[in-house]
Amino acid sequence: MRSDGTISAYDGTGPQFISSSKAGNAAQITRGFKTDQINTSGNVDFYLSSTSSVSVRGGMFSDTYADTGVSTTTAVIWNTPSIGVAGVPANLQLPKGNQNTPRVLITNKEMPDAVAYTITKTLLENKLVDEYHFWFFPVVAEGDTMFRGTGIDITHLELLGTTTFKSGIVVHKLGPKA
Repeated sequence: MRSDGTISAYDGTGPQFISSSKAGNAAQITRGFKTDQINTSGNVDFYLSSTSSVSVRGGMFSDTYADTGVSTTTAVIWNTPSIGVAGVPANLQLPKGNQNTPRVLITNKEMPDAVAYTITKTLLENKLVDEYHFWFFPVVAEGDTMFRGTGIDITHLELLGTTTFKSGIVVHKLGPKA
């Protein structure tokens, strides 16, 4: 399955208002996703006698997802109005809450761990992520802690909320301190 084009969310100051510019929304035209599914199964029957048999079954299901057409432009949201500010180009003079291009949630599940780690580390070091969701699974295993030896400072984060599931999985939501 393939999809091209993404509709911008209404996130402005009024009903059906968008806080990004027309030029910023142009990035949405090529943005989409692809998801490839493979479902394979097999069955082998062995007849041992006229009254008994052994059946062996197997199967595999693969569901991959990747975002496509994601803009390389960094999304910036104006926290302060820049209208009338000396030295700011006219095309960047916008009210509070406006953005140059819509934010994109990157959800490519096929990304190699080393690449994902590098991207995550860069975003964390430069304080470019608004919210983190850390999932903790109740597994007894040997291993290292998430940030030990990385040199990444996470002291700028605070706990925003926790969700605990019946299965024992705990999700901590963290964000930059106010």
